[in-house]
Amino acid sequence: MGFGVQRGLRTSLSLYLAGVKERVGFQNAELSFLYTKRVAHKWGIHEVERNQNLLKAVGIKPHTDSLFLPVSEEDLQKVRDKFRLPERYVAVSPSANFLPKRWAEGHFAKLIDLLLEEGFKVVLTGGKEDTEVSHRVLSLIKDPKGVLDLSGKTSVGELVAVIKLAKVLVSNDSAPVHIAEAVGTPAVSVYCATSSHYGFYPRSGLYFEPRGLTCHPCKPNPKVCKTGTLECRYAVKPEEVFKGVLNLLEG
Repeated sequence: MGFGVQRGLRTSLSLYLAGVKERVGFQNAELSFLYTKRVAHKWGIHEVERNQNLLKAVGIKPHTDSLFLPVSEEDLQKVRDKFRLPERYVAVSPSANFLPKRWAEGHFAKLIDLLLEEGFKVVLTGGKEDTEVSHRVLSLIKDPKGVLDLSGKTSVGELVAVIKLAKVLVSNDSAPVHIAEAVGTPAVSVYCATSSHYGFYPRSGLYFEPRGLTCHPCKPNPKVCKTGTLECRYAVKPEEVFKGVLNLLEG
């Protein structure tokens, strides 16, 4: 049995030519007549839920919606000691793998200013390729003394522990949100060019998307802004995200 989660003709044709006897795909897929069972492609739900509908159509019940990534107390203590982590901090991941996915650096800086004024410490996270973005954000903060920049300084395992110990994570549509979901840390994610329907799942935290932009989500290639304005990077305001962080902490 094979499942066509993509709706392109290559997927439909590949399953057919491979000799897969039972082929399950979406009704609106290209060459959908090649599928032995066709399922409605519902809009307005998450991509994961759409794909789960393919399984349900043949009687397969998805095992679980939850993610779980174990982190030992020993690993947490090692990270506390190595990086001298503050007791009460918000982790902020300001980078992403292409520009239209990145919330404006000035907006991240304003958010961090608000968090510091509220009495929080902030820990910046990211890989070695993200250090320039983090440095630019730091340069825009009024008083960066309350910020610990760990971008480019952690292994993957250490990053997991840093996010686990955070009170909240704020991130773009990027990998740290998936980590937060798996370790049980509340997350606030900001979408710019991309859509939350294709983002982290399950969506147990808060997320913000641009409102009122006819070009959002950016199609067919979110890596290139069709209008040349990159408005989506500025559409969500820092004050909105700050309120979201406070709501998660109070909840």
